[in-house]
Amino acid sequence: MKIRVGFVSNSSSSSFVVLLPENFIKNIDFDKIEDIDDEFPLDAFKELLERLIDDDGLHDEDVYSANRVDNNYHFQDVLYDIIKPYIIASMDSGSDDGKIIVADKEKIKKLLI
Repeated sequence: MKIRVGFVSNSSSSSFVVLLPENFIKNIDFDKIEDIDDEFPLDAFKELLERLIDDDGLHDEDVYSANRVDNNYHFQDVLYDIIKPYIIASMDSGSDDGKIIVADKEKIKKLLI
């Protein structure tokens, strides 16, 4: 996992649909993040993860706003590394705002039956 420090400019955004397991947040190895950088603002990052679950998704702007806690860190890099195994669809959203959408497990089960 890499933690990027500094300003990042990107002319395009990506959106992702993720299917998260039960107890998603409890299964994250936060010690690994702290081992890489013991000053990483974990409490603010955990709040962002809870918003992801509670709101069934996050817009890029939500992630960038969370970065304002400490401008030296870019939560999107750490967040992407954590959700990468759970991405079931992705799309280039051009210069529009990207989003992470949490898939509805019950709807997916119905589709598969």
